[in-house]
Amino acid sequence: MIDEPKASQMERNQIENANNLDIKKTLLFGRRDFVMDFIAVSVVIGFFGMAFLIALTPRDGTDHDVLNVLIGQLSAGFIAVLSFFFGSIRKP
Repeated sequence: MIDEPKASQMERNQIENANNLDIKKTLLFGRRDFVMDFIAVSVVIGFFGMAFLIALTPRDGTDHDVLNVLIGQLSAGFIAVLSFFFGSIRKP
């Protein structure tokens, strides 16, 4: 069994190492990696676009299952993006 304070310290070390790695990559290449930002923006635009489409267009009963799966996937991606950019990991 892992001791709780030790596990907490290990988690803090992992977060610090990940933040330091991001800083080192930025200094090495001279710019931030824009791929994660692009993916995040795409998910957010897709989520709100799908929400507006659902609200504004009439739907028949044949394709509601596929639409529900798509909404669920976009919602999960949206929550992951929010957690990454505004969660406790990104706080300095």
